Amino acid sequence: MKKSEVTAIIDERYAELVSEVADRVKSIPDSAKQCGDDSASPDLWEEFKYEMQEERSLSFNLYEDHIEGLCDVLAEDLPPTEVKLLWFVSDGYLDWIEDGFPDLGQLREAVSRELYSRVCGRATDEPLHPDVQSNVDELYRDRYQRDQQCNEQD
Repeated sequence: MKKSEVTAIIDERYAELVSEVADRVKSIPDSAKQCGDDSASPDLWEEFKYEMQEERSLSFNLYEDHIEGLCDVLAEDLPPTEVKLLWFVSDGYLDWIEDGFPDLGQLREAVSRELYSRVCGRATDEPLHPDVQSNVDELYRDRYQRDQQCNEQD
């Protein structure tokens, strides 16, 4: 088996873990939403995606902390052998200059950071919910029209 095939298997496992994080975020009650009751976002995952793709609000750190915590919990629950395997495609592995493995705590931390990075990547790449995208498009149209009006006044 080639290294690229092993990496593909590890990437597949990370994708499963990313989906698990996204599903957990989606299941958080609406009462935890930070953007208000009038938001077009159907859940916190959509709010996080919006924050990643469009603009970060003052409450972004709350999302970040919560999702990092979910990644920590998932990494903590993985068997040590799986953690070691996942570590091989993390920045922690690339930064490791000693022989052997770091201690299990360091391995889990590196896997958690890699998982969070991939969650952010998915949130950045995944299309926004149609209702959210419609609001974004409307916002941009309004800004464009205001800019045009300002330019006409000059």
